[in-house]
Amino acid sequence: MKSLEKAVSDISQRPAASAKEREEAAGLLEAAIRDIESAVAIWQDYIANPGEPGKAERSITTWIGPERSKQLHALSLQAQARIEQVCRMAGPPASRFVALEEDLIEAPYAQLKSGSSGPDFARQAVVRLNERIAFLRELIARLRNAQPLRRSA
Repeated sequence: MKSLEKAVSDISQRPAASAKEREEAAGLLEAAIRDIESAVAIWQDYIANPGEPGKAERSITTWIGPERSKQLHALSLQAQARIEQVCRMAGPPASRFVALEEDLIEAPYAQLKSGSSGPDFARQAVVRLNERIAFLRELIARLRNAQPLRRSA
């Protein structure tokens, strides 16, 4: 998330960044929040209706099922594209490594830790996703409250 944080800082402080550009970036972050909220709903649905336990290989997908996995994967790709777009708006220094950073919404292809279950992972995922929502809201506030640096005369 360092690339995104740098992008928001650059866009907020750049004299050439217009209020329209800052609002566009904030709108992309709000859309990413909606993606994350949709992912939270999927995980919460799984917690409420876990179904059969997963298989021995401990893959998250075997616990939550292929349909939920596809939905989470699609949301992850969509949210990541929005974050990458904000980073590109800030220019090469911010966008250079964004593809190498952790995904905003984790794809459900991880392996469970020994002794952990699908519902355990889901509860942890909801906590992490809510933390990311709070982080994005802070960035949106920075964009909307920005006082760009003035150009020196």
